[in-house]
Amino acid sequence: MTQPDSALRILTTQGEDADLWERSFDRLHARHKDIHFTVGYARAHERTYGCEILLALYAKDDCYILMPFGLRDVGQLPFAAKTALDGPVYDMTSIYSFGGPIARLSDRSTSRRLYCDFQKALERYCAECRIVSQFTAFHPLLANHKDPQETGLVDVRRRKEVVWIDLRKDEHTLFQEMTKNHRRAISQARRRGVVAEPIVPDTAGLDVFKELYFDTMHRVGASARWFFPDSYFYDCVTCLGSDHVSLFHAKKDGRTLASAFVLRSNKIAYYHLSGSRKDFLNLRPNHLLIYELALWAKALGCQQLHLGGGLEPGDSLFRFKAGFSGCRSSFYTASAIYDPQLYRQLCAARDEWDRANGLEPQPTNFFPAYRR
Repeated sequence: MTQPDSALRILTTQGEDADLWERSFDRLHARHKDIHFTVGYARAHERTYGCEILLALYAKDDCYILMPFGLRDVGQLPFAAKTALDGPVYDMTSIYSFGGPIARLSDRSTSRRLYCDFQKALERYCAECRIVSQFTAFHPLLANHKDPQETGLVDVRRRKEVVWIDLRKDEHTLFQEMTKNHRRAISQARRRGVVAEPIVPDTAGLDVFKELYFDTMHRVGASARWFFPDSYFYDCVTCLGSDHVSLFHAKKDGRTLASAFVLRSNKIAYYHLSGSRKDFLNLRPNHLLIYELALWAKALGCQQLHLGGGLEPGDSLFRFKAGFSGCRSSFYTASAIYDPQLYRQLCAARDEWDRANGLEPQPTNFFPAYRR
């Protein structure tokens, strides 16, 4: 794939490109050295999903912008043949769960101009490479939606609130700031013999986590997007290492009742995915797990534990997480269509394919709509 112009480079996860990716990441402000922007995290997703993960690096003088993204072949979709695509067509997406651009700036006065130039260069790149659409999920704790939004060139929308715990507070304050019901649940779990602790993410530990996670997804009727391929968990461990990937288990009498798959950067820990046994929820293992996870991450020097939000604003999952902390951040996304005519053709082809398979197309907010 061609390089669009001298200021914008598109890097792969291999060879000299990967070296430049790592050097550029290392020069970011410490606050911005988040695991979602590392070449290791990109490689994990590349291995799991088989799509190419790239980095847009836009540099001018000593300032630059980094934006990892996945490049997906639209031609592989089962209905794509209906659009009579003339050559390869792609779409662009953030890597799960957060992405968007992050920058090293000499001062704030350079921000708007740099982001404007980056967005225009990115649009040219997408046009040249037949990238029909782009979806971006910004990082709620880094608030990296603000600079793109200020350019007026990016359609940024607020989606929901997420919950996080401020680990800079002392242990007593962390406990007291939880709701009364959560404090009671943690005390009950301890009295009933539940313990929560970090577990080495080896094959045995991952197998236990996967069992609980997938059972939970089936139990709550989760959509297909939450059923990660088996290899995803192993690929994260392989590409990121045990310094950045951990398991946390809540156990009683040697049996794991709840488990969390945890990612960790130098400043932020992520309660990334979790699962639990339905028959033991009355022992409150999830409450104790999250509280002990917070204390563990704090001891390792993390300043925030990201719990995330719910599937829908204000649902029971969000309320459960909200009981641990009053800290909130907003989650923003952006969508862009670079070839409107082709986008409409793909959506129409998807609708036709749905009908041919006995499904009536339904209105949806999912973007891009042809991948709903």
